[in-house]
Amino acid sequence: MASNQLPKPLDDLFTLAEDMADGCHTATPYLAAYTGAQAGQMVYYWLRWVNPRGEKGPWSEAVSATIAG
Repeated sequence: MASNQLPKPLDDLFTLAEDMADGCHTATPYLAAYTGAQAGQMVYYWLRWVNPRGEKGPWSEAVSATIAG
């Protein structure tokens, strides 16, 4: 898959920080862990800020990387 193509179907996407128990991630840096079986797969990230009142900012551009193994 070319790096400028997004995964399809988009229903397969999930939010890392919102999957956490508290619904938010406040510490930096954020570390996403992957299994060895996922090595070589592409991963895509979109980021946005959420302020202390829970107001969400706009999504960033997509960033992609290959999971190292």
